[in-house]
Amino acid sequence: MNMSKKPILWAVGLVLVIGAIVTMKPLIHGWDRSVPTNLNAVSGYDQATVTLSGTKINVQIPTTVALQEQGLAGRTTLSDKQGMLWLYSQPDRYTFWMKGMLIPLDFVWIEQGHIVDLTPNVPPPAKGQLYFPIYRPVSPVTAILEVRSGFIGDHGLSTGQAVSIDKK
Repeated sequence: MNMSKKPILWAVGLVLVIGAIVTMKPLIHGWDRSVPTNLNAVSGYDQATVTLSGTKINVQIPTTVALQEQGLAGRTTLSDKQGMLWLYSQPDRYTFWMKGMLIPLDFVWIEQGHIVDLTPNVPPPAKGQLYFPIYRPVSPVTAILEVRSGFIGDHGLSTGQAVSIDKK
């Protein structure tokens, strides 16, 4: 074989191996993007029960930067009794987007144990969408609850209602 072609073949081989590793990573790590029935079985998340308008919701609280970046992106289902809770130590007008989301959501913005804002029926992005709307509350919050779309209306939520968070 011509010596000048060997470096090119090595480079092509290396690219193929790296591509295979990147492609297989989700399978190797067993990524499951559906919301598990037993939320306590998921590592990397704290668990809590959020009660609002008489309804108890089991929530995951992402505890690592990677899980915070992932959020609910890629998940295909979310039941009426499940959600994700974002907790912050300082009140602020935190922003959220729907990048990578496959299902619509409602956002419940919480401060000092009360609902301060509601963002219902936030749609997932269209396939191939490159720019994503940013969602934020009208005032600073220390907690954001993401639930399935329609939850706010189905449960008659409104600003000022009490919310309790019981971390497990």
